[in-house]
Amino acid sequence: MANENNDTTLAAELAKLRAELAEYKKAKKEIDDTETADLSLDAFYESIKHIAKVSGMCAEDGAKWKITHEIFEKTKTIEIGNRKLMAGPTEYAHLFKSAFGLWLPYELTKKPEKNEKPRWIKFQTWLEERVDEYVEPDECTEWIECDIILSALASFDVTEDKEAWNDTTKNVECMLKTSAEGNDYYCIKTGQMAALMKAKNITTPIGNFGKALIKRNLKREKNHKIRIGTKRPDAWWFRCGPIDELRGNGGGRGVRSTITDVEQHCLDTDEVY
Repeated sequence: MANENNDTTLAAELAKLRAELAEYKKAKKEIDDTETADLSLDAFYESIKHIAKVSGMCAEDGAKWKITHEIFEKTKTIEIGNRKLMAGPTEYAHLFKSAFGLWLPYELTKKPEKNEKPRWIKFQTWLEERVDEYVEPDECTEWIECDIILSALASFDVTEDKEAWNDTTKNVECMLKTSAEGNDYYCIKTGQMAALMKAKNITTPIGNFGKALIKRNLKREKNHKIRIGTKRPDAWWFRCGPIDELRGNGGGRGVRSTITDVEQHCLDTDEVY
């Protein structure tokens, strides 16, 4: 009898455990289905809470979209260039899946029926009609980062000696002052410019950054070479005026003479060297 009672008890406990496991699996499946279910088209549109359209630095750059979604109490902003948005849903689907772990609604990406306007084009029209904020270039990251670099350059030394400027064993925080086409420029070597952008955590790609500087008339259009004997280092040519204004406000260390510190000391003291 004792053995029979033990067997009955074990069977009951086993049945209870199986029931609890089944309930757990059912609840987990419901959670998983909720988190991985495709959004309906209506739910997708309702998830869009803010639309910003950022103007391009130049006409060829095109605009950039910043579209904020709120899904399952998670808020993320999708940033996408207008050209990629127009190309089709692929890039947006990638960014959306990365942000929320969800696919775009099938109705939004499916191939249209004959004579039917693609829903992806309808989506773009819908965005254009509901833009919450238009952002001009002077409010963009690119322009803010231009000011960061100009402020950094204002603290650099300046020399008119090309050899001294090109000497990598000397102070790298030094610009060459020179003239071209009736304008005065401060020049910084291309490699030095890239290093400065990295040091200042500039996020704008260097090509777009150059365009932003040109658009603001802060930089010569091309990175012309500097002739130094047989050497021809590439350089960024910055207009002196804007940097001089910053230097006048406390930045910069002044134009360095081509004479050495020893020579200057001798001039000041009438000593012979």
